[in-house]
Order: sequence, then C-alpha cells, then structure tokens
Amino acid sequence: MNDSKRVNQQVFRNLSLLGISIFVIINVSNTLVDYFRNAIFALGVLLIIIHKQLKNKKEIFNHYFSNTTKSQSPRQLENQGIMLFDKKNLNCIYMNEYIKKKLNNKSLKVKKVDFSSKQQLDFKFKNIELIELLNQFKLKKIGQMQILDSDLLPDHIIQINQEENNDLINITFYDSKERDDYLKRQYLYQIMKQLFTTISHEFGTLLNFILAIAQVAIDKYPSQQYYYSIKNTCEIMHNFILDMVDYNDILGRQFKLQLEQLDISNILESVTTLFQEQCKQKQLQLEYLNHIPDGQQIISDQRRIKQILIHLISNAQKFTINGSIIISAIQLNEENIEFSVTDTGIGMSKDDEINLREMLKQDFKSEQHISANTAGFGLGCYLANKLCLHLSNQQNGLQFKINEVGTTFWFMVSNNILPTSSLNGLGIQKINKYSYIDLKQTQIEKNVGRRLSRMGSRVSQNSMPKVLSYRGLIDQIKENTESLINEEVNSIERKARTTTLNRNIKQTLKFLIVDDEMINIIGLSLILKRMDIETDYVFNGIECLKKVQENRYAYQGIFMDINMPLMNGYETSRNLISLYGNQIKIIACTAYTDSDTKQRCYDIGMSYFLNKPVNVIELQKILIQFQQ
Repeated sequence: MNDSKRVNQQVFRNLSLLGISIFVIINVSNTLVDYFRNAIFALGVLLIIIHKQLKNKKEIFNHYFSNTTKSQSPRQLENQGIMLFDKKNLNCIYMNEYIKKKLNNKSLKVKKVDFSSKQQLDFKFKNIELIELLNQFKLKKIGQMQILDSDLLPDHIIQINQEENNDLINITFYDSKERDDYLKRQYLYQIMKQLFTTISHEFGTLLNFILAIAQVAIDKYPSQQYYYSIKNTCEIMHNFILDMVDYNDILGRQFKLQLEQLDISNILESVTTLFQEQCKQKQLQLEYLNHIPDGQQIISDQRRIKQILIHLISNAQKFTINGSIIISAIQLNEENIEFSVTDTGIGMSKDDEINLREMLKQDFKSEQHISANTAGFGLGCYLANKLCLHLSNQQNGLQFKINEVGTTFWFMVSNNILPTSSLNGLGIQKINKYSYIDLKQTQIEKNVGRRLSRMGSRVSQNSMPKVLSYRGLIDQIKENTESLINEEVNSIERKARTTTLNRNIKQTLKFLIVDDEMINIIGLSLILKRMDIETDYVFNGIECLKKVQENRYAYQGIFMDINMPLMNGYETSRNLISLYGNQIKIIACTAYTDSDTKQRCYDIGMSYFLNKPVNVIELQKILIQFQQ
C-alpha cells in the first residue's frame, strides 16, 4: 500500500502544479477569449496526467495483488482435499481422491508459507519438498501453518495442523480461486473508486472555473454565441464525470437513485438547450414533445434521466446528417412514463445492431467495439442501460429499434411511492436498498426550486439567461413568473428593477468562501458579484475560524469546501457551529455527489449542500432561503 500512497501523493503534486499553472495563465491573460483558450489548454494537460496516473494505478494493483496474503479470506473456503500423516515417521496414511488426482503421484513443492510460520523456521527455502517442510514443522512444534503457494496446487490454501496429544498431522486443502476472484474484484473496485473520486473532484474543479466564467460572460455579453457553446460543453463534460462515478458505483454494487419530484418540462428543456447550438450548426431540427399532463406527480431520479438523454441526444446528433431529432415524454400508465429520442440519421448495420443488443444483455462491459466506424466501444450505451434498469425498478433497460429512416431509443421510468409517514427530518432518508431522498433539497424545491428552474430554463431557451441580483431574485419569486420572464429579457429594465430598494429584504449579503483552490474562489466570487453579493475568502479551516472571529457579524453565510489542508471542511464546520450555533449558515460546496458525503454534512450541522461545478439556478435556490 506504500506504493499506492506514493502515487496518490504524486497525483496531488501534479494537480497542485497544474492549479498554480492555471492561476499564472489567468493572470497573464488579457482578454476573456484568452481565459477560455488557456483554461481549455489546462484541461488537456489534466487529461494527460489522468492517463498517466491510471497506468500507474494498474501497475500498483498488479503488484499489490500478486504479493497480497491470501489468508485474508472474506468467507469460508470450500474444503476440497485431506491428507493425514503419521507424526512419528511422516508417512502419508490417508489421501482422498481429489488430492490423488491433483498430485498424480508427484511430490508437492512449497513456494510460500504464512509470515508467522516463516519466522519460526531457521532457514530460507524455495520450492522445498512437503516432507522436508513437515519435518521442520514437527521439530519446531509449530501448532499450525498455512501454505500460500505451491507448484501443483497454486489455487489452493493448504492448512497444516498438529496437536500434542495426537499422533497425526492433518493437512486440509481449500480451493481459493473463487476467494481470490472476490478479493481481486473488491480491490479493483476500491482502486477505481479512489481514481474516479480524484478525477471527479479535480476535473470538476477546473470545470467549475470555466463554467462560472461562461455563466457570467453570457449575462454580460448575451449576444456572443460562443459563450453558450462553452457553457454547454462544460455541462456535457460534467455529465461525463458523473457517468464515470456511476459506472464505478454500479460495478461495486453501491449505486443509489436520488429520488425527487420530476419536472418533466425542465428536464426536456435543459437537455435540448445543451445541444441546440450544435444542431443549429448542422442544420438539424431539435425539439421536444411533452405529453405528460401538468400537475402529474412523478417521483424518480431527475439527474440520471438527464444523463441518459444527454447520451442518446449526443449519439443522435453525431449520426444524423440532415433532418431532425425529436425527444418526447409520454405517460404509459399511472406507474410508468417513457422517454424516447428519435432521429433521421444513418441508422446502423445489421452487425452493429446485433453487437449492441448483445452488449446490452451483459452484466459487465467487454472491450469489443460495437462498430468499426466509431471511436468508442459502447460504454455510454452500457451505462445508460444500467441506469434505465434502476429507473424502471429492473423492469426494462434501454430499448431501440431501426426505423426506415434513422433509429429510436427509449426507456421507461417508474413512479416511486414514498412512505410519507416515515419521512422526517431534513437529511438523507433511505427509501430502500437502491434509493434515497434528500429531504433538505426536497424542501428547497418545494419552496421555490421548481418555479426558479422553470424560469431559468425558459429564459435560457430565449438565449438570454440572467445572473440576477439577490433583491431582483426575491422579486422574481414573489411575482408572476411568466410576466417576469418577459421583463427579464429586457436587460435595461432588469437593472432598473434591481436597484429599487425593498425594505422587507436585507440590503446586502456578505459571504465567506473557504476553499484551497484559487480558481474555485475566483469562479464563485464572479457569480456572486454579478448578484451584488460581497465576498471574502480564505484557503483553509484555520484561516476561516480566525476570519470569523475577527468579523463575527460580517457574514450571513459561508461556502465551505470539504477537502482542505490543515483543517478540512467537516472539522471547521463543527468548530463554527459549537462556537456560534446557527448564527452563520454553512453551505457545503464540493464536487462530491454521493449520499454519504451529504449525510455527513447534514449530521455536522451544515445548512445546505451545493455541488461543483456551481450552477447559477441551484445557487439562487439556496440564496432565497436566507431571506425566508
């Protein structure tokens, strides 16, 4: 494991150097275009580092597992063979048929024994005869010994026992192949989990910065279309990161759905917006059809549905030369709805269709390419299929058919019935083995989230998304949504409205940003500045405690990163809450998305949870809570 630690240290050294390089690049950039060009260059450097670290992780895995002690069995091994030796003259007096067949009248040579037994032996050995080992075993009066490796039975653990009042030496043979496969899967899962966690966190840090600049740039220069492309590309790349994390959770059987009430219109509008510019450039018609009645309550995982649709639309626009791409949602019955993506593309050959259908049946993704004409080998379809199975409660996976022109992919989403009587508190509530609900986030969505998401989505469709000021944001929620959308398209009128004094609303808000990455601080500060919110920043928990002590009443809230040097976000928040109670609201701001991290934040006493890359709409939902 020392090798693993050294590689992890190298990962963080490389990423730290990369962060410093990005900061230097930012400071030498003169224009906004330079910012984006240099930041995208930095992303390329990060991908090279990740590729190198992935290779190192594989080498560590092979080295570690080849040297790991096989005695650490997670379950009872199967007894396959028995031998009995007379202790006095070391003659074999019994051997069952299984061992007779395995040895085939050959002498067993021992390659490795357990560490404790090896220390009690006076000599170093390699390929020692079993009889010679038993002689030393008897002379040294060793109670028991394990043979971990031998020439004729390499997949077996061999247990040797002798008792003082017994004239026999018992040798038992256990088949360890199944155990070894289990250990290898478990270790590989831990390695991949650590790798994907690092990738999602560090890659998300860079995306967070680029996305923040893009969102502010769109608000300031709404006529510059390439800012929209940068923002949409960042969101698609973030979706790719989430795919990797989900893939690892599925392999480790740790995957869980985060249930919430679906906003079908918001789902369709947001995924359509991501690809609108690409399709426009290719002269493709991209639209959606929502056949779900308004007010229909459907409980499922909104983020995973978006992930699947993003994958399907991405493939559709890639293989469609001309024509259209139609996304639709229909209600099958009271318990199920169906999403579909239909294109007028080139379709697929019979061989490609067979390969895809075969791949969707597999439990594990093989390395075979679906088609010789594509760069990937179907991981997106494989993962989408697994997500579909979870969303449909294992009823249906990803389905598709070949049309006369193009293809249609579809999947089913089941409506989950929540046990309302058992839902209490404002933390993470486990619904069953495969799903949970974030009651804190659910409460936020119930208050203002759905209206704000719908408003932001529609305004984005009009190519005029706005980073509203805090007071303007509160006004928007209070008044009629549809009329406000039309008002906010007019940027001059918006600026006039946001300068109007509202005595019922706090005049100013000030936040402290606690993060060890300067690019995270810059990105979040830019967004908050566009909302007329003041900020200070520090780089770790110790500096945070000192800053709050010096300016106890200056901050209404703190954006708290989790992983930081000297003092992490958990410990810092615990100290703040013990000193000041709920006087200052703490917002966990991290790239981690798992339910365990969220629950730990809530258990400590943090008020809200915000994911990186920071989305303006999600940030605004939280800011509104400060007024309420």
